[in-house]
Amino acid sequence: MENPFKESTLPQRSGPLTLLCVLTFIGSGFTLLSNAIPAFFYDTMMSTALDATDMLESEQLSALVEQSVTMMEKAGIFFFIVNMLLNGVSLLGAIGMWKVKTQGFQLYVVAQLLLLLVPMTFGVAKFPATSNIVLTLCFITLYVLTLRNIGLFRKEQ
Repeated sequence: MENPFKESTLPQRSGPLTLLCVLTFIGSGFTLLSNAIPAFFYDTMMSTALDATDMLESEQLSALVEQSVTMMEKAGIFFFIVNMLLNGVSLLGAIGMWKVKTQGFQLYVVAQLLLLLVPMTFGVAKFPATSNIVLTLCFITLYVLTLRNIGLFRKEQ
């Protein structure tokens, strides 16, 4: 039987891990919400945007709205649903890392790597945006270094 008064050997959340998690809550949370709006109101947004194009006086602004509508039509509603769900998984991963769990890191990494592939899968882009690749790799690297530093990746003996 284990001693109930023995100090916990579980790693404690550090300041850098807290900062990374908060940034992930903000980024993934905002992106989840920004994808939820078109996911839930896709038809309304499309018809409103098409109506607005006819009312705009500026040709440049009208062309910009038409380009956005074309991109949304090409992507389809499932593009926004998949993005929303993957950002939800990313948030769950951040919650897991907040609780200093390796499963949280695993969820986060899988979600972020899949998010890089979504635009190509739905034909919105031929390649992931360079900024998305750099930001994803930076966060994953920082999480690995931080989690390793607090001892989360040590092998159980």
